[in-house]
Amino acid sequence: MTSKLLKYELKSSYQYMLIVWAAMIVASIGISLTVGMQDSAMESTFITNLIYVIPYLLYFAAACALGVAMIFVIVIRFYKGLLGDEGYLMHTLPVREWQLVVSRALAATIYTVGSILVVFISIVPFLIAANGFSEFFSVIGEVLGSISFKIFIIIVEVLILVIFSVLKSVYQVYAALAIGQLVDKYRILLAVGAYIGISVALTIIASVGITLGDLILSDEFMSHWSINPFESQHEFFYFQILLFFAFVVTVAQVIVFHIVTERILTKKLNLL
Repeated sequence: MTSKLLKYELKSSYQYMLIVWAAMIVASIGISLTVGMQDSAMESTFITNLIYVIPYLLYFAAACALGVAMIFVIVIRFYKGLLGDEGYLMHTLPVREWQLVVSRALAATIYTVGSILVVFISIVPFLIAANGFSEFFSVIGEVLGSISFKIFIIIVEVLILVIFSVLKSVYQVYAALAIGQLVDKYRILLAVGAYIGISVALTIIASVGITLGDLILSDEFMSHWSINPFESQHEFFYFQILLFFAFVVTVAQVIVFHIVTERILTKKLNLL
């Protein structure tokens, strides 16, 4: 049933997301074309200047639309679907609360990761225009050819950590919204306050953890916090420990935020 809910969530927003993603890529291609025009000996006129500016304006508009889309996918879909009027229907479905929360969290994470990927893709046409087609792909080929197995492992691990970090951020928003709905008035204000409070608490805990780590762990280990993991097997080992620790902390936050959100929706749901 969770897969069906996830499919429903993805369908609810995919058209808008595809339009925004396509707009960003098309605008970036337009910018790359104007870079080529600017490099030519074309006479500067009002029309040519307008042609130069329009793609940048379109890209800025598409970036703003992407920001709005992210707010809709992460915040509005959860708030209206589970805490607003639609909640009267969603909470009567023959599914558990955790399935409703997980499906929305996964859909928001998929769209967020997709948006990050689209932003990077939208930079490619500009880089090609600025450096030349052959030179760009020559550099890409050299970079790919220089990737060792150790570097590949680190890239995969960092990507996994980024995905779980996005999921953690989504769940933090959900937990704040769930706390905000505990009152009848000023729900959004309480949710914003809860989000800020959680962020401050996490920052304090992280600072205390790093300080304690500096006191407890050996100087040899702490000296490798800023090492180059590609220099030797020794540095690679320490970097793996740091990545594993970051992964465990991130997953722990996901679990805590999920439990908070699911428990509140199960025990303290307050639909208006």
